[in-house]
Amino acid sequence: MAQFINKHMIQLLMAVIALGLLLGYLLPDTGKRLQVFYPVALFIMLYPMMVGIKIGEVVGAARRVGFMTVVMVFNYLISPLLAALLARMFLSGYPDFAVGLILTGVVPCAGMIVAWTAMAKGNAPMTLVITVTSLLAGIVLIPLWMSALAGKYVPVDAWKMLQTIFYTIVVPLVLGNLTRVWLVKKWGQKKFADYKPVFPAVSALGMYLVFFISMMSESVTLVRN
Repeated sequence: MAQFINKHMIQLLMAVIALGLLLGYLLPDTGKRLQVFYPVALFIMLYPMMVGIKIGEVVGAARRVGFMTVVMVFNYLISPLLAALLARMFLSGYPDFAVGLILTGVVPCAGMIVAWTAMAKGNAPMTLVITVTSLLAGIVLIPLWMSALAGKYVPVDAWKMLQTIFYTIVVPLVLGNLTRVWLVKKWGQKKFADYKPVFPAVSALGMYLVFFISMMSESVTLVRN
């Protein structure tokens, strides 16, 4: 089962998106009610990935100051200014779309990018550090940039953002690390390595839930527009 999911991840994702759009359009009220399960789906997506990440690796990734500086400059300088320039060039007559484009450029990647990176066999510890650092910086920088570039202040609940980071990044990381230590102690390193491909498959199931809930809750708006 794990091999099937890992091999056909993109095809399954497209099927989940199509199913979510269809069911969400037919049952719009159900789609809205499913939103309460979004944090659970996000946890299911991230926790298995964290099992394979050592906290020591995250600390080591954070020491790459030069790389982190480049990432932060891109996230909170180049990306917002580029989005504002594109909005001014192409969307000056459509203020709603212009603000949406600027918001997309100002807000950095969220917790889902950690799972995507791990699935692509990239540097998940570095991605985790980038995500947490970007979101923490965004508590201040997002409203400032939106006020300056979009012409109006966009309120950001800093405490709620910190809670989101804690529940979607920190808790899965700590629990995943504790689970990894327990499994290695119980099974041994070799057996743990044999079962390691199962974790991305379980994470993919969480990702499918995230997309399914997102598609169902916004299906009517997406289909009509």
